[in-house]
Amino acid sequence: MSAQWSEKFSPAERLASKDMDLVSNSVQWVFYSASGLISIFLFLLAANRQRQGDTFGAAMSLIGAVVIALAPTLAKNFNF
Repeated sequence: MSAQWSEKFSPAERLASKDMDLVSNSVQWVFYSASGLISIFLFLLAANRQRQGDTFGAAMSLIGAVVIALAPTLAKNFNF
């Protein structure tokens, strides 16, 4: 992970906080980890729905898992 999030702050804000890079990098790791865990849960839910015969529920869980897995990357690269 790179500390590109800290580049969004002004030089004065970066000088005021010496730990800006460390904190922004830690928060980025939290977002990536949380999205990974949630997407794994949704993939497992999709497999369970498919086994139960609920095709629509499985498709919605699968789409949700893919969107959640890509969300931090999209938010970082496209500034949502």
